[in-house]
Amino acid sequence: MLSVWHCLDPMHITKNMCFNTLNTMMDTGGTEKDLYATRLNMQLLGIRKELHPVELENGEFELPVASWTLSKAGRSIHLSFFDELKVPIG
Repeated sequence: MLSVWHCLDPMHITKNMCFNTLNTMMDTGGTEKDLYATRLNMQLLGIRKELHPVELENGEFELPVASWTLSKAGRSIHLSFFDELKVPIG
């Protein structure tokens, strides 16, 4: 437990922000916080109409992909950057 309650841990905050941002951009499924209930709340509030759930003919709902989600080509370019990245060790 922290001895000072207002003390923030920048390392973990940065890690969590990067983790959530990358999972949202890469559309990893299941790990992001963009769920069906969230989309229904947006529909109820009348915001971001392009992200509202779409009912299919068989009665199921589909969640449209957000504009900031990378395509397969964009994902491979993004991942190839990290694959080719060289950083000093030690």
